[in-house]
Amino acid sequence: ALELRAGEAGLKAGQEVTICYGQWPNDVFFLFFGFVPPGNPHDRVVLFPDAKAVVEAVARVTDPVSAPAEAAATIQELCGGDADRLFASAQGLDGRLMAALEGLGLSDAATAD
Repeated sequence: ALELRAGEAGLKAGQEVTICYGQWPNDVFFLFFGFVPPGNPHDRVVLFPDAKAVVEAVARVTDPVSAPAEAAATIQELCGGDADRLFASAQGLDGRLMAALEGLGLSDAATAD
């Protein structure tokens, strides 16, 4: 249930009410609110759902990772304990993703132009 409060002063009849939905990427707006705001500066694309997916992707394009579970744990640690939903946005790559790539020894590839 959603409850809106007008505050101490209340609202006059016919006065416009607006709601701030917050700073979310487009998939959240679509799934929870049923619309996508045009030109959303907070939109992003999730590249990897978790640390394990980063390790699997790296193994597909480079040499296989010798200890994938340990590599995923290292990435999780490098990401401050939160390696979920590593993303790219108009502002660039998620800093946690950059830390994960550096942890796998791929910092040169991650920063190449």
